[in-house]
Amino acid sequence: MAEVHVLGQIQGARHFERNSLFCRWELRTGVGWKVVTGLTEGQTQSDTPSCGNSCVWAHPIDLHLHTKGLQDWPKLLFEVHQVDKYGRSVLAGYGFCNIPSTPGLHNLVIPTWRPRGSPRDRFRQFFLGGSTQLSEPELVCSSEDRYQLSTESTGTVLVQLALVTTLLLLLGALSAGQNATEVDDEIVTNATAAYYEDESALNETLLETSTAADNEEVATTAANASTA
Repeated sequence: MAEVHVLGQIQGARHFERNSLFCRWELRTGVGWKVVTGLTEGQTQSDTPSCGNSCVWAHPIDLHLHTKGLQDWPKLLFEVHQVDKYGRSVLAGYGFCNIPSTPGLHNLVIPTWRPRGSPRDRFRQFFLGGSTQLSEPELVCSSEDRYQLSTESTGTVLVQLALVTTLLLLLGALSAGQNATEVDDEIVTNATAAYYEDESALNETLLETSTAADNEEVATTAANASTA
């Protein structure tokens, strides 16, 4: 069973129209994945920068996952909200990202968007506040369903993730239709072939060196004999 360790943080957001932003996030996984430790959802604090259009959250993420297959790779969903002057929470944008599949440090810039309501909806929002939201947040991860919506781009969310993986390469071979025995046999066969190939080259080099040394010794002996 492969393991994926995810350590990182939701650093902040940029280029939103208003300040006083906070972010709700959620981990989405498919069949075969199990969360061993860590929270699968959370919410950052609200940040109101004194200048500029960037807010800082530095909200930690710490997850340990087990998986039996590579299908339905985990995703992180984000909902950015802003607090208006009346203290109401208004949707500022949706976004998502696939958790990287390679070990190491990853800096992600996630674009966000929000549904664009009808003229009547925008008129009502202008006077009464509120925002148009999705009834099914799962649509955020579906590009096909999203293209059927009328949306507008908003800002970006900055995320930094560090990944440590175990046995993913072996799991990838298994998902391709090989079993563990075949994988081990292939590894052994390749290693053995490489070993003997290197040993053969080494033996040839030693043989050439030995032959050259013998020829040199014979030539030296013949030269000494002719001199005597």
